Amino acid sequence: MLGIWGVRLYAAEIVYAKAVRGKNYDEMETNLKKALALRSGVDNYYVALAQVYLAKAVELSHQTNPDVNAISALMAQAVNAAKQATDISPKSVLILSNLATMYENAAAIIPDARNWAVKILSSAKDLEPSNPILWWRLGNNNLLAGNKEEAVKNYREAVSLKRDYVAAHLGLAVSYEQNGEFDKANDSYQTALSLEPSNVEALFNYGRLLFNRNGKGDRAIAEKVWLQVIQVQPNHSNALYSLGLLYEIRGSKTLALQYYYKVKDLNPGNKDITNKINSLVNGR
Repeated sequence: MLGIWGVRLYAAEIVYAKAVRGKNYDEMETNLKKALALRSGVDNYYVALAQVYLAKAVELSHQTNPDVNAISALMAQAVNAAKQATDISPKSVLILSNLATMYENAAAIIPDARNWAVKILSSAKDLEPSNPILWWRLGNNNLLAGNKEEAVKNYREAVSLKRDYVAAHLGLAVSYEQNGEFDKANDSYQTALSLEPSNVEALFNYGRLLFNRNGKGDRAIAEKVWLQVIQVQPNHSNALYSLGLLYEIRGSKTLALQYYYKVKDLNPGNKDITNKINSLVNGR
């Protein structure tokens, strides 16, 4: 009996490996089902099957006239396979983390997937409450789901566990900004930049916050920050455009156009920047 079990285990792993290397989703699905028929109690097999169903749903959604019923059916299969994986290993943070990633990737086409990711990550952080990455990811998903207050709590917990966690400080800054708490957002950006001064996206968004807040001296600082961005990354279109807008508001038409033309060179097919330049040139 042990010999038979060993043969089935080995055969299942061979078929699973073949599934992972599959050339298309149908082939992968077929081989994963074969692997599960040989060895039904393996969580990773179900995770892989869930990922295949999800990938097929995403592929269908990109068609010209997507079949909504077919997509829903595939998502139901993905959820069922994921549930079987968590039933087998309910305390595996790795399995839960992988499933959360799967749902995060699906959220662009299936809104409910974001809430599934929140639920899965909540279970994972309950198992590992001292893991700052889980709190950070939970914050990201709550923020994207519109749960701003929960996101702030999640990011704060991540920062309390890891004081130099730049990504968590930046998440906190975005959450505060979306809540209209601009001063707190400012403090969080400054903390993040004190830890990682050359983080280009953090610098750009810090400048954007100051520009929008428009308090005393804010836009002068925003200008310095954006100039720092393009010194590090000369082709940063958003920073170049923002500088153009800042100079246009100040009435420095020639300087504004210099930056707008740079944006146009980087994005030759962008009609918005072309219209912006024409409007400024023609004085409209």
